[in-house]
Amino acid sequence: MLEKESDKAEFSKALKIGALCIVTYTASYIMRNVLSVSSVQMLKDGFTKDKIGSISSIYFMAYAFGQLVNGRLGDKAKAKNMVVTGLFMSGFAAICFLLVQNLYMQIVVFALNGFGLSMLRGPLVKTISENTIPKHARNICIGFSAAGLCGPLFAGMLAAVLNWRYVFFSSAAITVIMGILSFAVLSFYESKGVIADISKNNKKEKTSYFKMFLIDKFLMYLFVGALTETVSSSVVFWIPAYLAENLGFSASQASLIYSVISVIRSVCPFLCIFIFNLIKNKDRLLIGTLFSAACVFFALMNFASNRWVNISSAVLALVCVGCVSSTLWSFFIPSLGKYGCVSSANGLFDFAGYIAASAANMFFATAVTKFGWTRLTYIWSALMLSGVLVVLLCGVLPLKKVRKV
Repeated sequence: MLEKESDKAEFSKALKIGALCIVTYTASYIMRNVLSVSSVQMLKDGFTKDKIGSISSIYFMAYAFGQLVNGRLGDKAKAKNMVVTGLFMSGFAAICFLLVQNLYMQIVVFALNGFGLSMLRGPLVKTISENTIPKHARNICIGFSAAGLCGPLFAGMLAAVLNWRYVFFSSAAITVIMGILSFAVLSFYESKGVIADISKNNKKEKTSYFKMFLIDKFLMYLFVGALTETVSSSVVFWIPAYLAENLGFSASQASLIYSVISVIRSVCPFLCIFIFNLIKNKDRLLIGTLFSAACVFFALMNFASNRWVNISSAVLALVCVGCVSSTLWSFFIPSLGKYGCVSSANGLFDFAGYIAASAANMFFATAVTKFGWTRLTYIWSALMLSGVLVVLLCGVLPLKKVRKV
């Protein structure tokens, strides 16, 4: 009887924490996708691919370096302080972007947007992993990953019905309102003992920054994370433009299709856990197989004469990569709670991912301008092949397993 009551209490606690973190993260992902979903309208409004590519690349770099700094800070500071600061900074930057005309000023304010958004994920995942039991933490992180895929859906819906300037303004309003709500609810949870005071009550021994690299499979997942983030951020970023320019859809149609693709991708975390359990947690096998499938699907985009078949092939590739990403964020990252380095590791993985995405986005913008969409999709396919090779390499190298996760 007491055990059942304890289980109920743990479930109720996890539900409260999970709901808040998921909604907050969804709001941040709307802001993270405003430039992508607005790109088709912005191109018609005088922006060039190179200009948009430069703005997005600097944004990714700012987000990446922010993750490195804020990831470590997130293991020490209160989540509510970081979340409200990050969301307010992001909302302020989006408004400023609408007020400046100079390219360099636009790059600066959008970099501020990236740094602000980098203050959320680490503290939120840390709050989840250290205040809920492992079973619930994993389930919340699955929902957390799905929320990251739902953000583009809502951003795409805004872009389908609003001018791109109003998309920016609406997204800014959402992030500021969410910042206020998150701060208030997290403060209430602290006062009621639902969550611990992260900055004071966490006496768990922490793994140093450099010792994290000795954790089993850490390096493999670091590369996997960089590769999946390149797809999730840089490849997905150019999907609306690809739909409009290469497949002939209108701006509103491209935004709606982008939203539908986001809905489909949101099932990836749930599909991943089903497959993961089916193959008895053999993550290396799962990752290698999915990267192989994504490699084939990206290449097939160039052989489909029907544009709906073309889109289907792209969606299947993105779903495969989304499932790979879920093995990192829904399984590997939460398992690091016992080392006291969830936020730091999260920051490092995001740093690697967004540095890769930043470089890729600049390269993709140049590649599509010079060589066209066909060759660019072959480049996407080649990236997936590199993932297969790394997973195979990690499976045969005699690496010493210092820590088993």
